[in-house]
Amino acid sequence: MRYSLDRRYLMRGALFLALFAVWSALVDKGILRPMDLAVARAFHDRMPEFMAWFFGLVCRTGNVEFSLPIWIVILVWIIRGKKSGMGDKTLTAFVLTGFFLAGSILEHVMKRVLFQPLPFLSRDPLDAYLHPVISIRTPYSYPSGHTLRAFMLLSLVALWLYGKKDGPRTLAYVAIWSSIIAVGVNAIGWHWSSDVIGSLLFVGGAHFLSRSISLGGKVQGGGSLESV
Repeated sequence: MRYSLDRRYLMRGALFLALFAVWSALVDKGILRPMDLAVARAFHDRMPEFMAWFFGLVCRTGNVEFSLPIWIVILVWIIRGKKSGMGDKTLTAFVLTGFFLAGSILEHVMKRVLFQPLPFLSRDPLDAYLHPVISIRTPYSYPSGHTLRAFMLLSLVALWLYGKKDGPRTLAYVAIWSSIIAVGVNAIGWHWSSDVIGSLLFVGGAHFLSRSISLGGKVQGGGSLESV
């Protein structure tokens, strides 16, 4: 079985991961902390109470006990959609799953080695009532696992829905959900804004790199999944 690489996607993915590495270094040095504090105080002081409840509910759908089963179900649907052999979409789904697992491991490693103090301006009204089923406590907060999982799921859903009639509408709903989580974890004090941005940079790299690999001969102008 022959594989080929799309250089455009490969370069975009490498750029995002390079930016992720640089951003992570800035976080570790504390250079971004003034920005984080300014954004956190703005949310803490100005956010209406009902928005805190809303963000608290939606963000909990990004917990690993929800996102992992959803990922597995979508992955199975993608695999079952290919009747014989492995197509580009199935290959991309497996590569993206590898990045999902690698990102989850990297998240917990970085939360132990990169100096990013946990947020102290909390506005989560559900904290006293709802606790995650799966929780691994870490001393630091970078990067945001909820943002990473939500946008990795968005990338997988985009792959799954590619070419489907109602794909754009469903993808828009998932994009809104992912965006609410990215804003919400910052708004209710689960993460700093730099945590969220770091996760988005990693997902950008994973998205493009997973789509740079295709089956068959050399691809010059982009593979069949170019628009995903």
